[in-house]
Amino acid sequence: MTLGHAHHFALELEGVEVAHFAGCTGLSGRTDVIEIAEGGLNDRKHRFAGVTTWGQIVLTVGVTASPAVFTWRDEFLRGDLDARKTGAIVVYDEAGEEMRRYSADAIWPVSWAGPELSGTSSAMAIETLELAHEGLREEGSGR
Repeated sequence: MTLGHAHHFALELEGVEVAHFAGCTGLSGRTDVIEIAEGGLNDRKHRFAGVTTWGQIVLTVGVTASPAVFTWRDEFLRGDLDARKTGAIVVYDEAGEEMRRYSADAIWPVSWAGPELSGTSSAMAIETLELAHEGLREEGSGR
């Protein structure tokens, strides 16, 4: 399958699409390796899985009118214990068909950056949303 150039991405929270984005980075995870040397075993160390850490998901979009993300961030900033959501980053192909989904647990908004505004520039105004989470699963492959 050849990837086209017109992909777009959606943020889904609790099963509802709340925003569409033009870019997404940070879909990553890494598990630490713990090495333990054993006395009398000189040809190797034992290796065990340690803690897994997850990358921050960073979404970028042209300025949007949807208040859903701002409302969610406000809930989190007010200390709402239900502000952590189950969600997904959904990848759509150029025809608008779902290709892949990256589901995450306990998503919460770490930061939001508004666009740089300039009346003399023709560049698109870009917003950035950064999300933390407690685990990521790839679902569906379209392969």
